[in-house]
Amino acid sequence: MKRLYVVVRGDLPVGLQMAQACHVARRFEGRPDEEENLVVLTVPTEARLWSLLWNASAHAEIAAFTEPDIGDQLTAIALRGTGVQKLV
Repeated sequence: MKRLYVVVRGDLPVGLQMAQACHVARRFEGRPDEEENLVVLTVPTEARLWSLLWNASAHAEIAAFTEPDIGDQLTAIALRGTGVQKLV
């Protein structure tokens, strides 16, 4: 299995660490941010994440990630679109 190791500074707040990890992963793949801010949010459960995914499906471009190492649970989604801000 291929792995991309992302290392972030531990002295940054956790939310900022996550955003910086996303930034560098996109840069590594040759996809610049193109004047797009990354906003990292959390929901308390997988069920709430699924709910957000379904509610956003009519309003947004969506990418979802399920983690094979924990039974293919939904662990993260990415959303972009005009109605997303109101949903989150």
